[in-house]
Amino acid sequence: MHSVIGLDARVDADLKCIFGNDLHAACDWFEHWFHKLGIHTSPAKQGYDMVSWEQLLISAMNGERGKNFIGQQSTLLACYGN
Repeated sequence: MHSVIGLDARVDADLKCIFGNDLHAACDWFEHWFHKLGIHTSPAKQGYDMVSWEQLLISAMNGERGKNFIGQQSTLLACYGN
Protein backbone atom coordinates (compact mmCIF):
# COMPACT_ATOMS: atom_id res chain seq x y z
CA MET A 1 0.00 0.00 0.00
CA HIS A 2 2.96 2.32 0.62
CA SER A 3 3.74 2.23 -3.09
CA VAL A 4 0.39 3.71 -4.15
CA ILE A 5 -0.15 6.42 -1.54
CA GLY A 6 -0.35 9.79 -3.26
CA LEU A 7 -0.53 8.49 -6.82
CA ASP A 8 -4.28 8.90 -7.24
CA ALA A 9 -6.53 11.13 -5.12
CA ARG A 10 -9.57 8.87 -5.61
CA VAL A 11 -7.65 5.79 -4.55
CA ASP A 12 -6.29 7.64 -1.51
CA ALA A 13 -9.81 8.74 -0.56
CA ASP A 14 -11.13 5.18 -0.89
CA LEU A 15 -8.25 3.77 1.16
CA LYS A 16 -8.85 6.41 3.85
CA CYS A 17 -12.51 5.35 4.05
CA ILE A 18 -11.34 1.83 4.80
CA PHE A 19 -8.17 2.38 6.87
CA GLY A 20 -8.50 5.90 8.31
CA ASN A 21 -6.82 9.16 7.39
CA ASP A 22 -3.24 8.15 8.12
CA LEU A 23 -2.45 5.65 5.37
CA HIS A 24 1.21 5.38 6.37
CA ALA A 25 0.14 4.41 9.90
CA ALA A 26 -2.20 1.81 8.36
CA CYS A 27 0.73 0.38 6.39
CA ASP A 28 2.84 0.23 9.53
CA TRP A 29 -0.03 -1.50 11.39
CA PHE A 30 -0.31 -4.13 8.65
CA GLU A 31 3.44 -4.69 8.61
CA HIS A 32 3.46 -5.17 12.39
CA TRP A 33 0.46 -7.53 12.14
CA PHE A 34 2.18 -9.65 9.48
CA HIS A 35 5.35 -9.78 11.59
CA LYS A 36 3.32 -10.95 14.60
CA LEU A 37 2.05 -13.79 12.41
CA GLY A 38 5.64 -14.66 11.48
CA ILE A 39 5.31 -13.38 7.92
CA HIS A 40 8.26 -11.37 6.67
CA THR A 41 7.42 -8.35 4.54
CA SER A 42 10.90 -7.85 3.14
CA PRO A 43 11.68 -9.53 -0.20
CA ALA A 44 15.19 -10.30 1.09
CA LYS A 45 13.76 -12.05 4.15
CA GLN A 46 11.44 -14.00 1.84
CA GLY A 47 14.54 -15.40 0.15
CA TYR A 48 14.71 -13.24 -2.96
CA ASP A 49 18.00 -11.79 -4.10
CA MET A 50 17.81 -8.45 -5.92
CA VAL A 51 17.87 -10.02 -9.39
CA SER A 52 15.13 -12.52 -8.55
CA TRP A 53 13.03 -9.78 -6.93
CA GLU A 54 13.35 -7.58 -10.02
CA GLN A 55 12.42 -10.48 -12.34
CA LEU A 56 9.39 -11.31 -10.18
CA LEU A 57 8.20 -7.70 -10.21
CA ILE A 58 8.68 -7.30 -13.95
CA SER A 59 6.74 -10.49 -14.57
CA ALA A 60 3.95 -9.43 -12.19
CA MET A 61 3.72 -5.89 -13.58
CA ASN A 62 3.45 -7.25 -17.12
CA GLY A 63 0.75 -9.73 -16.16
CA GLU A 64 -3.01 -9.26 -16.35
CA ARG A 65 -3.38 -7.79 -12.86
CA GLY A 66 -0.12 -5.87 -12.98
CA LYS A 67 -1.31 -3.84 -15.94
CA ASN A 68 -4.11 -2.48 -13.73
CA PHE A 69 -1.85 -1.77 -10.75
CA ILE A 70 -1.33 1.95 -10.14
CA GLY A 71 1.92 1.52 -8.20
CA GLN A 72 5.31 2.28 -9.67
CA GLN A 73 7.76 -0.51 -10.43
CA SER A 74 10.65 1.66 -9.23
CA THR A 75 8.96 2.16 -5.84
CA LEU A 76 8.47 -1.57 -5.42
CA LEU A 77 12.06 -2.29 -6.43
CA ALA A 78 13.25 0.24 -3.87
CA CYS A 79 11.62 -1.70 -1.04
CA TYR A 80 14.06 -4.57 -1.47
CA GLY A 81 15.78 -5.22 1.83
CA ASN A 82 13.32 -3.25 3.96
